[in-house]
Amino acid sequence: MKNNRGDADRYGPDHAAGNSALSRLSPARHEVLDVLVSQSEPVTAHDVAYALHQHHNTIREHLDGLRRVGLVVRMKGPAIGRGRPPWFYSATQAARDEGSANDYVGLAAALAGQIARTASEPIVEAVDAGRHWGQSLSPIKEAGPSKSSEELVFTLLDDLGYSPEFNSETTPDGDTHLRLRRCPLLAAANENPEIVCGVHRGLIEGALASQGSQQLDVELIPFAERGACALHLRRAESSQA
Repeated sequence: MKNNRGDADRYGPDHAAGNSALSRLSPARHEVLDVLVSQSEPVTAHDVAYALHQHHNTIREHLDGLRRVGLVVRMKGPAIGRGRPPWFYSATQAARDEGSANDYVGLAAALAGQIARTASEPIVEAVDAGRHWGQSLSPIKEAGPSKSSEELVFTLLDDLGYSPEFNSETTPDGDTHLRLRRCPLLAAANENPEIVCGVHRGLIEGALASQGSQQLDVELIPFAERGACALHLRRAESSQA
């Protein structure tokens, strides 16, 4: 079931924070930046112009604009003959990281759609995939015997870009309620919320298992309120009482 709430309602989390300069680029400058990101070594404006079949003066203007917003760096190359040394250009790490993140989000959306279309039990398989993901993660930073399972979940989700916050209205019932204000997989979640949230549930369970921490009953409600998804964590013994 898709998320059919209108954008004006703003139910659910925002996209994970990205590079705002990158989001404001024109299509032409995106093309120039894509060429630089694809190169393992710095290249000249003439190289980019040749790749895009454009005049090098036009490309140089785009490169200067990309430099001004911190997405491209310029370095002087060695002198060749009597002419001035050429300038070489390279994408910054921020630009490369953003490109990798976009590839990751696209892959996640494709996999969620594939599970929804072909799995006999889509949610079960999504949770299982999430558990494998959680178990494969490196140990959660600052984990220790004094850190509760709920605190480990908070740290995990914060590290992964979900911007969790404890719900201040939570009553002292032994449960923990979190608001997830960002989602790196929001595009996929809009199309297949049950699948993506199943993966997230499995992620939490798998990560806790890999830490040797107490398991929690996890309930994740997608697009539960304006600006956030809702995550409820219940200790197993309290849920069985």
